[in-house]
Amino acid sequence: MTKRVCVEPAAGGLSRMRLEEVTLTPGEVSTQALGFAEETFYYVVSGYGMLTSDVYGYALEPQAGVYVPPKTGHAIHNTGGVDCVIVRYGFGP
Repeated sequence: MTKRVCVEPAAGGLSRMRLEEVTLTPGEVSTQALGFAEETFYYVVSGYGMLTSDVYGYALEPQAGVYVPPKTGHAIHNTGGVDCVIVRYGFGP
């Protein structure tokens, strides 16, 4: 998994927002056992996968988006044959 941080919380106007681009290779699983303390929204740029959480499972495909509540454990599995590129927006306390 590769991750590129695009925006981090700062003392200025974006003090509660985090923006990252995450790339999962075919078959790779990214886990977040305890979940983020912030609200999280994932947007799929390319590729296919499955997001599973404490609450639900959601199939991922290009242009799909999914919301994950704060402190919700979840994992993303790349189920496709190409890289799955996802943008993660985090809005925290």
